[in-house]
Amino acid sequence: MKRKTESRLKILVGLSWQLLRLQLSGHQRREQGNRLLFDTFQNLGGIYVKFLQILVLDAGFLKGWASPAEYNVFESVDYEDIDLPALLKSDIPDYEQRFLTIDLQPFAAGSFAQVYRGRLRDNTEVVLKVLRPSLVQNLQHDLRLLSWIVRLTGLMSKRRPFNIRELYKQFRGTVREETNYPREIKNAVWFYNYFQDNDDVVIPKTYEDLSGERIIVQELIGGISLAEVFKAQGEGEEPSLYVYEKLGSNIWTQLEIFGTELLLGILTADLIIGDPHPGNIKLLPENKIGLIDFGIAAAAPVNRQAFLNLLKEYEKVYAGTFDAGTFTVAALQFFDEELTQVLDVAGQVLTPWEPRFLLRKIGDAARKALEDVKLNPQVADLLDQKTIMRLFNQSINDQNRFGVTIDLKAADMLKSAGTCIKVIRSIGTYEQTSPVVYHGLRRAISIAESGKLQTSHISPTPRPEYALEFLSSWLASIADSDPFLYKQITGTINS
Repeated sequence: MKRKTESRLKILVGLSWQLLRLQLSGHQRREQGNRLLFDTFQNLGGIYVKFLQILVLDAGFLKGWASPAEYNVFESVDYEDIDLPALLKSDIPDYEQRFLTIDLQPFAAGSFAQVYRGRLRDNTEVVLKVLRPSLVQNLQHDLRLLSWIVRLTGLMSKRRPFNIRELYKQFRGTVREETNYPREIKNAVWFYNYFQDNDDVVIPKTYEDLSGERIIVQELIGGISLAEVFKAQGEGEEPSLYVYEKLGSNIWTQLEIFGTELLLGILTADLIIGDPHPGNIKLLPENKIGLIDFGIAAAAPVNRQAFLNLLKEYEKVYAGTFDAGTFTVAALQFFDEELTQVLDVAGQVLTPWEPRFLLRKIGDAARKALEDVKLNPQVADLLDQKTIMRLFNQSINDQNRFGVTIDLKAADMLKSAGTCIKVIRSIGTYEQTSPVVYHGLRRAISIAESGKLQTSHISPTPRPEYALEFLSSWLASIADSDPFLYKQITGTINS
């Protein structure tokens, strides 16, 4: 183990030096650096591959150099020698009486686990998901090395279209969740019950009595993963024909179902799948989809109505009617419930304000902010690619000029939805995937508005004196950081 650790350290030191040289060479070398990161992390395996999978789902990382073949990273993970009988004997002492057969050779591997086929005594085909022992042994050391790479190379430069440092912060949390098998077992059972009456979505049954700290046993649902489709696409196959020949299914219908169900879950369920990457999405016959891997589950948003409003703004994006003002107000209401409530209360007690006066002023300021930068090539590209939250963060709300406090649960939920959209858009051309995303949005919104939107827990309305104090502090911070914006949003009431 010591030799392998020293080898990884040597490789990462070399990577750091090469990336630093490329960064100093200028903006035009960005693609070479991303390629270097990809190759090195893929060869290192383990958590480095898992982090690479997150990078691959960010279009900014792949832009300019990658092909669909790079999505093989979700499937082509090396196997590890695991003494499966010894592990089973330790975790399931009577496993020989419970299983009819177990294939000791894995048929699939992820960055955190390997998967084996088995058959129970009642002839049910199952899979055994086994946590990699090497991952557990090296986890803390590898996280430190990965953190060092992120800090040392300066990859968090604002010139990059993705923030690798922020991605790493999110990654640290997901690693701990994905290695917590007891929690994953509970999540899997919850999703199985939630989707049990859904004709379009299949969730494998989890055998809780055969699962534990290092092993999860679930029924085999078959099909092909979306990652397999990416791999075939990289080898020259046309995705829709490939899926139809294998399953007789329409991949565009399946992707629309996937997007609709994930978005609808945010509006109606207590949990949604927090890691909807291509390896966790199974395409099945009869246009059904299967969902596997429940290690990461995002909790429902505090304010579902605010999320619905944000979805409506995304719908405008795909309908060609994007409005930076209404989008910014919807984003503020979703991410910062307290500020939104304060603005409403203050607007009711301070004459001559109308209740929504400041929100309208904020919308006007956002439109002006986008108007000032929309000819910037990077901004134009974000608009064309419909990566609107990045547009909001990097242009409209640059340097957090509006003073929005991000609710972490809301951010997790939006990240999951964003990953879903990225996955759909990665499988085909813009012309092929945009209607799929739009129809998924439209369908989820329609179902939610038909009466299925679940009631949210809304925080108590703040007292007027607290609202005025909060508002004063918020406006003062904006006045200090951006006096021009302060004048824009206060209008005639700044006296």
